[in-house]
Amino acid sequence: MFKFQISIYFLLVSIFLVYNAVFFNLFSYKQANFDTENNKFEPPVAQNSAIINGRLILVLIDALRYDFIFESNVAKEKLRMPFVNRVIREQKAIPFKLIANPPTVTLPRLKALVSGIIPEFIDILWNFNTTYLAEDNIIRQFNLQNSPVIFYGDDTWLKLFRPNESFVRYEGTTSFMASDYDQVDFNVTRHLAFELEQTDWKVMILHYLGLDHVGHIEGPYAPFNIRRKLHEMDEIIKKIYSNLNRNDLMLVLSDHGMANEGGHGGSSHMEITTPLLLLSKGLFGSKFTYADDQKFNSLIENIKEKKQIDLVSTLSCLFGLNVPYHNKGTVFLSDLTEYFDKSLRNYSLEANCLVRNWKQLDRLLDLGQHEIELVRMLDKKSLADAEEFLKIKVESKVKVENIKSEQNKFLILLILIMFMLLFVYAIDQSNSRPFTNPFSCLLALLIFLSKQTFIKALLFTF
Repeated sequence: MFKFQISIYFLLVSIFLVYNAVFFNLFSYKQANFDTENNKFEPPVAQNSAIINGRLILVLIDALRYDFIFESNVAKEKLRMPFVNRVIREQKAIPFKLIANPPTVTLPRLKALVSGIIPEFIDILWNFNTTYLAEDNIIRQFNLQNSPVIFYGDDTWLKLFRPNESFVRYEGTTSFMASDYDQVDFNVTRHLAFELEQTDWKVMILHYLGLDHVGHIEGPYAPFNIRRKLHEMDEIIKKIYSNLNRNDLMLVLSDHGMANEGGHGGSSHMEITTPLLLLSKGLFGSKFTYADDQKFNSLIENIKEKKQIDLVSTLSCLFGLNVPYHNKGTVFLSDLTEYFDKSLRNYSLEANCLVRNWKQLDRLLDLGQHEIELVRMLDKKSLADAEEFLKIKVESKVKVENIKSEQNKFLILLILIMFMLLFVYAIDQSNSRPFTNPFSCLLALLIFLSKQTFIKALLFTF
């Protein structure tokens, strides 16, 4: 009987080791290969290719639902974000909705935002063990252009990027103290006064976590803390906006939404639909306008939807960067630049941006050669039609990959079942004295060395 137990343990441990080698080391090896295998990135785009010559400020509010920021049919005194409401009415801010791919957890969503990639479902397991982002990304492209980047917020960014190489100044905050609603945001905001006076940076990234923490503990309908945090974010947006130069662009966005029950991680409408707000003092026309309630409510109800992965290609074009090599998103310049001051519209630059996006996607997905036709399309309608054509081509290519993602979900389920069986077997064979058996101890050690993958998988909704 003892020999039989040894054989069973040996078989289970072997399966366990093979599983770790295949699903972690091999996947990591493949990711690392992207950096060397595809080290054929094009040189930086010429400086005169930029549509926007100012600075870029990204304010990422974790778990910000679109209905938190786009408030319609709400009395003025009940608005949770009154400043945001005002700049949208004045057309100094352009609203969009971004649709994220599940899983709606921070790591894969950040990868999508900076690289334009569609992360695998297995990234759920990696969310608690963030590793360096090997894929090409917009931070790397800004660095290649010698445009300094500063960062403050969720330390997931500092694990995705080599901070000493990617950021001229930075400080991270931990995302695992869910009961901390305030200090985690204060540690970001306290740097604002200093940084807004500096002139040595091109890009500022702020990642706020407090609202996400409230959602995990109290849910999206918490009567006091949700309103309090949204008002705090509104004041921060107002402070940054007041310090913008005329050609600066500020983005308010989120990595994912929040389920009606609180938390996130799934694929419900409120989890995958996130807001995008682009603000500027001088880019979106100089004529003063103010939308009344009827026009404003109509605007909010008809906000255009884009894919979250489309943002990185659009920003790359606006700031004269190469579109990241692994990006699968398409530009939506025509829907954005229609709000630009007429003196800033340059159809030739927009067409060149579209061509760069096409060439990048053609290398990645083998779309076909049509970019020569795109260069000739130098009016608003032609550019919009070309963007739509590119979008359709890409979607048809990516559809096959979505099937693979569904298969990965099934793989995750099998992995969880295997871990539960291993754990139950270890307890059962310990004669009601957990892990006193040496083989059970060995199994426990292996589970620990695998960085508690089973526990991470159970807690993926965080």
